[in-house]
Amino acid sequence: MMGVFSGFPLLFLLPFCFASLAFGATLPEDEVQALRDIAHTIGKKNWNYSVDPCTGKSNWNSSEKNVVTCNCSFVNHTCHVVSIDFTRNYLNGTIPKQLGTLNLVNISFLGNRLTGPIPKELGNITTLKALVLEFNQLSGSLPLELGNLTQIEKLHLTSNNFTGELPATLARLTILKELVMQGSGLSGPIPSGISILRNLTDLRVTDLNGSDSWFPQLNNMTKLVTLILRSCNIIGSLPENLGKLTNLEVLDVSYNKLTGPIPSIFGDLRHLDMLDLSYNNLSIGNNIEELQCRQETVNLFASFSNGNSL
Repeated sequence: MMGVFSGFPLLFLLPFCFASLAFGATLPEDEVQALRDIAHTIGKKNWNYSVDPCTGKSNWNSSEKNVVTCNCSFVNHTCHVVSIDFTRNYLNGTIPKQLGTLNLVNISFLGNRLTGPIPKELGNITTLKALVLEFNQLSGSLPLELGNLTQIEKLHLTSNNFTGELPATLARLTILKELVMQGSGLSGPIPSGISILRNLTDLRVTDLNGSDSWFPQLNNMTKLVTLILRSCNIIGSLPENLGKLTNLEVLDVSYNKLTGPIPSIFGDLRHLDMLDLSYNNLSIGNNIEELQCRQETVNLFASFSNGNSL
């Protein structure tokens, strides 16, 4: 259904559209109905039904809180909705399952008051590149169908009330660049299959419930810039292969149950701006002088056994 974007710019689209759109194109009736249902589910009541959303009239491009974008460059004078962004609209309700009927590229409900689970129907949006649901009150387990979003590059679920483990199907998201799930109520362990996500540049998983688990295999993630695995009940030693992730700028594995020496290869992380190993039970290795030279960006407080805390 989706085609390749032409040189026409993306146009802001009011979710209720009955008139002809820009360039004489129109939104298919099934998408109009889907947008009606979406508005009903999230309690969006201030849209002006009589205004053509692509004309720029009324309040549809005067506020960042009403951003629904369409692509009107398709053949047969047809438009399709490609992005829905209701960041900080303070909306109530649940995530509309009708989103799964649209060929969207972007969905953001960041900073609302949405409750309930993520509907499994979102797994039908195989065109999706970004799903941002941070800072809501979502609950329930993460649907296995998230693993069907094989084009997704950005998945942000921070600060919600989910339950259950991280689904193993996340390992299918091989194009993923940003996986951010901080303080979301989820339980570990971090799926072992995550090791094949070679395109990740930003991996942040924190505050996992559940039992202890070993450090995940990350040696293939050579593009990582930010790695935060804070308070994830990780046991064992710090893997030496972390020292091979030479693009790292942020490394935080604080508040775990790590033991043993800090690998000397950590001294090879020349781009590192912030290193936090605090609140573990690590011992001083041969590279302590190298780390002390970076003390403004290194937090080792309460990291060490045998009384040598920094």
